[in-house]
Amino acid sequence: MKGKRDRAILAVLLGCGLRRRELIDLTLDHIQRREDHWAIVDLVGKGGHIRTVPMPDWVKQAIDHWLSAAEIAHGRIFRCVCRRGVVWGTKISEKVVWYVVKEYAERLGVSKLAPHDLRRSCARFCHDSGGELEQIQFLLGHVSVQTTEKYLGCKQRFRHAVNDQRGSNPTETQILSGMLQHLFLCGRSCRVAVQQDPPLSTDHPPLDSRRPSTGVTLEIDRLGSQSGGFP
Repeated sequence: MKGKRDRAILAVLLGCGLRRRELIDLTLDHIQRREDHWAIVDLVGKGGHIRTVPMPDWVKQAIDHWLSAAEIAHGRIFRCVCRRGVVWGTKISEKVVWYVVKEYAERLGVSKLAPHDLRRSCARFCHDSGGELEQIQFLLGHVSVQTTEKYLGCKQRFRHAVNDQRGSNPTETQILSGMLQHLFLCGRSCRVAVQQDPPLSTDHPPLDSRRPSTGVTLEIDRLGSQSGGFP
């Protein structure tokens, strides 16, 4: 019985990145479906900030095994388990979480491992698997993205700069595509019309011969704008 509970505790710490206080306050009402995905909904974290945390399927399975064995149908998810394997009480303390992590860390030969280290490991795993920085920030409930960067140990790289990934010589189409994507995200509607430039007449040279002819017309309208101008 204790093994099922401990496995569920470790799964939540490592898979969802919860703090000790958040874990012991977790109730059955917190676990709900959001966009066809299990999640911990309306979790009150540090500083009273409320967030929703996605829950991986393997974490949900570990919790279900514990709840089924302990016959818990309402209230707090994690309860005390005595040496005879009997579930008692209505909740556990933060010290219980600490001792659970310490016990299994010693079995693995890892010393000085704290529950918060599993929270950092969760962030690292998400980052290594390609998770976006802002999504990891939402997951952990950090107010400042700088805190998330400290968790991940992020450092700015110049040898392999992130803006080098798009190529050293982008085409005009790629530049316009990036502009349109940005404007669309800012709430503007964009229309691009590619037109064939008329042949230049030798009798009537262009007004500005230094300006190359691109053959691309870019029309941008601000959605819902009454002033008609750009900020």
